[in-house]
Amino acid sequence: MLRHVLRMALCAVFAISFLGCKPALVKRTAALPSEVYVWQRSWKPEITASVSNSKGWLQAYHLLAAEVRFEKGEVKTTRIQPDKAAMAGLRVGLVIRIFPSAAKTGWDVKAVVEVVDLVKSLVAEWPEGSLAEVQLDYDCPDSKLPDFTRLLTAVKEAVSPLPVSCTALPSWLREKEFADLAAVAPGYVLQVHSLHLPDSRGKRVALVDLEETDEAVARAVKIGVPFRVALPTYSCVVEFDAAGKVREVYAEDVPQALPLQSSNYLVLDADAYGMTTLVSKWRNEASPLMKSVVWYRLPVAGDRLNWSLDVMKQVVEGTPLKRGWKAECKANDSGVHEIRLRQAGDAPDDLPLVAVVTWRGAEPAAADALRGYRMIGSGPGYLGLELEDPGRLPRAAPGTEMVIGWLRLEREAKEMNVSLKAAQ
Repeated sequence: MLRHVLRMALCAVFAISFLGCKPALVKRTAALPSEVYVWQRSWKPEITASVSNSKGWLQAYHLLAAEVRFEKGEVKTTRIQPDKAAMAGLRVGLVIRIFPSAAKTGWDVKAVVEVVDLVKSLVAEWPEGSLAEVQLDYDCPDSKLPDFTRLLTAVKEAVSPLPVSCTALPSWLREKEFADLAAVAPGYVLQVHSLHLPDSRGKRVALVDLEETDEAVARAVKIGVPFRVALPTYSCVVEFDAAGKVREVYAEDVPQALPLQSSNYLVLDADAYGMTTLVSKWRNEASPLMKSVVWYRLPVAGDRLNWSLDVMKQVVEGTPLKRGWKAECKANDSGVHEIRLRQAGDAPDDLPLVAVVTWRGAEPAAADALRGYRMIGSGPGYLGLELEDPGRLPRAAPGTEMVIGWLRLEREAKEMNVSLKAAQ
């Protein structure tokens, strides 16, 4: 009997040790709401329409209310006039964007008073009780966090009891002074997009580095203060100069005169499929300290560098997104076979990297590639096309159709097929 008890005890110890080496995953039980930034500077009917059409599946709207820059020690302020009537009954936050030039002030008394007075004025324009928070969006240098903490504290005291928060960069979380700032602004928004831009034409980067994002979220959890995470919905165009260095970044609109026909740019996109996977994981596994996702930015009709509102709704609601390109090669009225692609997925997607046309018969009499593709080989019953420079082309919207090449045959082909290879 004693031997049996000892054996059972040893088994129990072994089991506990084994589980200790590989802890069971704790499933998240708290909801993970979705909020959104409304970043447009001129409120047009399409913005109001997007707000109206997103009620119910977005839980808060953070409106760009003002922009602040300092030039030679003097403050320059731009105020935005949102449609207050359109926001009635919704959870609304006001965001004050502060340009990096503010760091030169050291947030002295004069600079702090300028911002505090601006915030108080903006808040006073709204009916009492209609605002949920004020948020400062300022890319403070890591070494200047104590200065920013001083500003944040002053703003919080000026508008109390209205909550005050801020955006935060992942690099801040490594600084010991960040704990003081986070204590002032519980609920800070951890921005994990657009942290890196390509430093030359030959290098592509992602809008969201998933490995860095996981590391930043883990640090935020360790700090122990409630936080939100900002994720992108937009695309940005990075323009390079003749030497291949970054000249300008366009994330909200592209000037009509920008010569994008040349090879002087890259397009970086928010991946709706990737964002869906990431948020689904957080809904199941993230610490309760992660309070919500804040999407940048609300899609509106005519926005050329953003998802559609329908795509955003699917991602927010966790609806599985169908992915897929369709291809065919058919003769047109002139007898030329066109290689045609159709984007049959639910969200913007990368163009296929390679298209291979096969058939039973002789090699083509003539052939060529179009729309950024180049020929990589042809022969009897075979034609290959490859996307020459994937970084130059944005993800294609659902329903997009395009002809990427053509071939002319001396006689009718049989069993003509097109196979595609996706971009990595």
